[in-house]
Formats: sequence, C-alpha cells, structure tokens
Amino acid sequence: MLTLAVPGDAVTAIILSVFYIHGLQPGPTFLRMGRVHFYEIVAGGLIGCVFLLLLGLLVAPRISRIINVPKRILLPIVAVLCVIGAYACNKRMFDVGLMIFFGILGFLLRKRGFSTAPITLGLVLGGMMDSNFRRAVSLASTSTNPLATMFWRPITMVLLVLTIFTLVTNAPSFKRFREKRRAARQQKA
Repeated sequence: MLTLAVPGDAVTAIILSVFYIHGLQPGPTFLRMGRVHFYEIVAGGLIGCVFLLLLGLLVAPRISRIINVPKRILLPIVAVLCVIGAYACNKRMFDVGLMIFFGILGFLLRKRGFSTAPITLGLVLGGMMDSNFRRAVSLASTSTNPLATMFWRPITMVLLVLTIFTLVTNAPSFKRFREKRRAARQQKA
C-alpha cells in the first residue's frame, strides 16, 4: 500500500485516505521522498502490535462480556454514541444528518448484497483517479488524435482488456452460464 498507493481491502483503503488527509503521498517515490515518515509508520505499527497483544491478553476477556448484553439495550447506546460523536466533530447538526443518511444508505446497500470494500475503495481512490484522468486528457488533447493517444498505447490496451475480462467473467449472466455448464457436466458423469 505504501509503495504502490493501491489498497488491498477496505481497511487499508481507510488508512490510505488518512495518509492523504494528513498530506502524505504514498506511491513509488514515498520511500525516497518520505523516508522519515516511512520509518515512523513502521515503528508505530510495531508499537501498536505490542499494545494490541497486551490488550488482547489482559482486557479482551473482560470486554467480551458485552456480548451478553441484549440488543434492545446495546443498539440504542451505540446509536446515541454515534450521534454524539458526529456532533462533536464540528458541532453541527448537518454532520448528524450526514451520518444518518450514510448509515441508512449503508444499511440498504448491505441488505441488497453490495460489498463494502469496493465502495470504500471507490470513495478513496476516486479523487486520485479523477485527477489522473484529467491530467491524461489534457496531455492527450495536445496531440493530433487524442483518442488514439489515450487508448491505443500498449499498457492502456492491456489494462482495458483485463478490465473487460473481469467485468464479463463477474457478470451474473456469465456466472449462471458457468453454473449450468457445471451442472450439465455433473449430470453426464
């Protein structure tokens, strides 16, 4: 994640967005330009692991008793703490409304079967993708054929083919086709 600026899952996407918020630019030049920050991150990770071990051994058995609290008591407490936390950030009711909106949106998306990892990755990487796309369009607009300049390069063609392949093989109709084919093979055997 630090060397390529591409998160592997939702947690590293959140960590990557925190780096961007604090002015760090992970990527290929991060180790050369931000060597001090890299060592700080690694040292912080090691210290965090030690404290997580201590918390896991000493505190986790006591905290695990919270599972025995009934949901009708626990959920209102969590909801009140979320509202207090959203309001405490900027002392605005708008933030509370935003929290409620995105909470309902997340609930509906999860109920429909959407995964949270791609949505989080899209939110984190969307800004970087937009700025790089604008840069590519502005560079291509100076050439005589901007579309050929953008899309007929070897690396771009490979990435486009891989993207189309991924979209096609993960489409619901393709999955149904594979399942029918698998079922037909099992019936023959």
